[in-house]
Amino acid sequence: MRTLLILLSLVIMASCARIPAASVELNQEINREIERLHRLNVALTQQLFESKKELVRQFIKYEYSPDFIARSLSALKAAGYHVEDSLETVVYQLSMQINERESGMIRQLESARDSTLQALDMEYQLVMAAGNEMQRFLKSAASVEKERKEIYALTNQIMNQRFDLRHFEQQLNQLVLKAGEGSSQFMKINEAFLPEN
Repeated sequence: MRTLLILLSLVIMASCARIPAASVELNQEINREIERLHRLNVALTQQLFESKKELVRQFIKYEYSPDFIARSLSALKAAGYHVEDSLETVVYQLSMQINERESGMIRQLESARDSTLQALDMEYQLVMAAGNEMQRFLKSAASVEKERKEIYALTNQIMNQRFDLRHFEQQLNQLVLKAGEGSSQFMKINEAFLPEN
């Protein structure tokens, strides 16, 4: 996702002279798609970890428990313990150990899931912040293009009529101020993607 925004930034920088107003809408569409992809990533991550939990439960039930019980009973009998005399206590103790093993494995999975979801969310927040900055930049650039066209039309009108220098100066100042806003937004985007030294 980050690569997509970097490429989009480079394209916009290369064509900085004229940015069509449609690029604002295109960027909004890209941001919506990034949001959709993030929701899908979260859902897939949740589903993956739920399936892993089920695999842990199946492992405990069909592989670990029978083997653990057999080894434990064999060790108790080898130690001279009469399992039949206190079967209820032995079963209870073995069940507690099996449940603890299953709980520990599931806690590890949940911790890994939480870390993965946190990393996904941090990446999403970073990409969306860059996308929002890009949106502001594009709006500013589109506004500059609109102002440029208005000044061009005003210049033509002035040439056809008498020349009002004050009105022309005000229009030119507005254009320069708006261009400055666009370049400051661009600098923020640039700083967000440059690695820190």
